[in-house]
Amino acid sequence: MKSTKTLKIFSKALGLICLSFLIYSCLSTKDSAVLPEAPATTFNSCNYTPAPKGSRKLGMDILSETTAKNYASNLATLQSLHGEYQTLHLTWSQLESAGSGTTSGSFSDPSNALDAFNTIANNNGIKLALSIRPIDATGKTVPSDLANTRFNNAALQTRFKNLINFVLTKISKNNLVVLIIGNEIDGYNIGSDSTFWSDYANFLYEMKIHIANNHVGLKMGTTVTHAALTESTKVLSGGASSQTIFSSYFPHIASGTAVVDVVGVTYYPLTNSLTMKDPSVVAEDFNHLVAFTDLPIYIQEIGYASSTASNGSDYKQAQFFCEVMKAWDDHASAIPRMAILRINDITRSEAETMAGPYGTSTESFIEYLRSLGIFTNAGSQKNSYTIISEELIKRNF
Repeated sequence: MKSTKTLKIFSKALGLICLSFLIYSCLSTKDSAVLPEAPATTFNSCNYTPAPKGSRKLGMDILSETTAKNYASNLATLQSLHGEYQTLHLTWSQLESAGSGTTSGSFSDPSNALDAFNTIANNNGIKLALSIRPIDATGKTVPSDLANTRFNNAALQTRFKNLINFVLTKISKNNLVVLIIGNEIDGYNIGSDSTFWSDYANFLYEMKIHIANNHVGLKMGTTVTHAALTESTKVLSGGASSQTIFSSYFPHIASGTAVVDVVGVTYYPLTNSLTMKDPSVVAEDFNHLVAFTDLPIYIQEIGYASSTASNGSDYKQAQFFCEVMKAWDDHASAIPRMAILRINDITRSEAETMAGPYGTSTESFIEYLRSLGIFTNAGSQKNSYTIISEELIKRNF
């Protein structure tokens, strides 16, 4: 899932801080008419015996502000759920301007976002899962002088190592849950770059070694969609089988050496027609997911639409999170981290803009993007919030 362009971050420790940085295009704060959320039937409770929390940690994307809920109230909600981290996504090109060869361009901390999150972590105990994206789903988001450079190129790799070093001068490695390099990379359009998958595996491995040698203790990974690992029919750009590619190059290269420390996954159970599957698919999807790798799985984003246009509902969304908590119990050791996306519904106009890079204006997809929150855009709790809260309490989060 791609990020929205405008992020406003408020921290009690820093006073009122407004961070606004670009990811895609400017988003309107005005909502247009949306389809109604469906039936007001309440999903009351999950009928199974929960497992203890253990070492699991819950995170959440809390950057979607509304007129009803600003960042401070979003943070308070995360803390009330005993969540331990939040998420932030930045492209490589946001952090570094054009350079030349191994000479890095100018580094920047967009609106002091990393510094602010470091202070929030120090003062509130809420850590950060940071995603830096040289690949963001379909596109390559690198400094302009590297646009046509392969990922196995030594100069490109040196530049990204320098970037990692810069980032860790702005936020302590101790305040990071994980550093994710690349988002939903199975969606990348390889074009004529037939060597991309082996190149990117080499790139990740070099970053893993650099971090292990210079930033001891920091875990790194890359993120794919759950479909890339669980659906045998999924085909990548260029025509290769997703499972063949990921079995060959990720998370282990041919020698059996892991190219990452953790496997990041986004989980939204969508059909091919971009509508929600029934929540009952969760258990089987999680079973297939953990069967794919013996490396720790960090679910970087997880969500379910509540809009009827996406074949969702408030009831189904709550049922989905009930199924998720049960599946998480069943695979607690394999999935130590899970982050919910997102805390608030976005506006219709924001959803339309966000759908643009995916190349679709399908109503079901736009409404899916709009209605992933566990609060409405007007600030009302959805049924899913109640279920999540109750289930976390049962597990002593």
